[in-house]
Amino acid sequence: MRIEILTTDGSPLGVTSKTIWGDGFRIGVGGAELALITMCEEWTKAGHEVILYNNPFEQNASPFEQRGVNEFEPNGERDALIVFRTPNPRAIPSNGLKVWWSTDQYTSRPFEEFGQFMDKIVILW
Repeated sequence: MRIEILTTDGSPLGVTSKTIWGDGFRIGVGGAELALITMCEEWTKAGHEVILYNNPFEQNASPFEQRGVNEFEPNGERDALIVFRTPNPRAIPSNGLKVWWSTDQYTSRPFEEFGQFMDKIVILW
């Protein structure tokens, strides 16, 4: 299965597996970022193709592929698209199962507005 994860802004940007415990640029990651990186690693171990769009500070610093957010193609081939934390309008016309995943705070846009365009929602509020 090809799983793509799209971030938009804030602390998920730039993180890699190497930044979990700090890397000289960051002192480590918070719980939301740890959940994101851990799931990407576990899906990869399970044999899935994982691409995280989060503008990584370093290439090849994770066991899964990472790309710039601007490289995301809504019409690209994928089985599932996970929108992490902040609603992203680029996800609305995208292919594949659309899942919105937010593990923490209220985001920059109302949940109800964005949620109607998702197939599944995993959030706490």
